[in-house]
Parts: sequence; C-alpha cells; structure tokens
Amino acid sequence: MPYLGITPGLRYKFAYVRGDNIDTGNDNNGTEREIFNQIGYTIQSGAAKDLHLRLRNSIYRSSTDVGPDLNEIRAFVEYPLSIL
Repeated sequence: MPYLGITPGLRYKFAYVRGDNIDTGNDNNGTEREIFNQIGYTIQSGAAKDLHLRLRNSIYRSSTDVGPDLNEIRAFVEYPLSIL
C-alpha cells in the first residue's frame, strides 16, 4: 500500500483491490472490489509517547454470487507496554 508521511507521526494509507473471474460454483463468474483508507497518528513526546491512533474505512462491493456489500469503519488504539 502507498505510504505518505505528511508530518512526524501522521500517516495515510490507501488501497484499491479488484478481483474478477471468481468461481462461485454456478455458471456465473463473480467480481469484487474494495477501497481502503486509513489515517493514523503516533504521539511523538510526553506522557503518552508512542501511543498510536488509527481510523480505517473500507468499502467492499461484490456481485451477489460472491457475498454481501460491506461498509466498515474501525478505530484502533495501540500502546506499547514493556513487561520485562
């Protein structure tokens, strides 16, 4: 996926995926496509240094033989812990 570092700690990713000629088990061949956007930020200093926040949006479309259409938004919070 393309990566673009805009400012320190800020990241953006984008992907487009397309598939065709999917064997659906009947006479039709299926198709699918997905658009994926993600933005993330890692705090650079202070008490929450290395805390990473991400927001992801995925839009999935397919022929009816392959599966249902989906729209998805996910939020992620990651913080490294040293346990040793």
